[in-house]
Amino acid sequence: MLELEYRQLLSILRKVIEDDYQIPAELFAEEVNWKRLYEHAVMHDLAGWLYPGTKELAVPENVTQIYKTAYLKSVRKEAIVHVELTAYMQELEKNGIAYAPLKGWFLKELYPSPELRTMTDVDLLVKAEDFEAACKLLESRDFVLDTVTTYH
Repeated sequence: MLELEYRQLLSILRKVIEDDYQIPAELFAEEVNWKRLYEHAVMHDLAGWLYPGTKELAVPENVTQIYKTAYLKSVRKEAIVHVELTAYMQELEKNGIAYAPLKGWFLKELYPSPELRTMTDVDLLVKAEDFEAACKLLESRDFVLDTVTTYH
């Protein structure tokens, strides 16, 4: 059986996904280890989910602030990625380079709130003959290419 904090975390995640879901009271009936719950969420890059998922729970104010900060960081990070990638895709179009964003860029639209889909990278597919030009455009936007793959 899963340890209590994981069951609590899964329940909180479900609440964010299904707004009408009622978190089982027995999961939070005893003393809650809010710090450990947060550590589990961070370990799985889900800390941003805690704030919207615990609004109906009796969370101590200091913990709520930690969860809110994690949520706002998630929102900020997603906004930066969105703005940067959108500008880069416009540059690709302006330069006649065909591209296709892959995986996370589209998956985030399936999330209850796209900002909850944190991304540390974005996968773009470009034609082999456009690869060098696409890399140069990235560098012109002050990105540093530390890993380049020609497959995925």
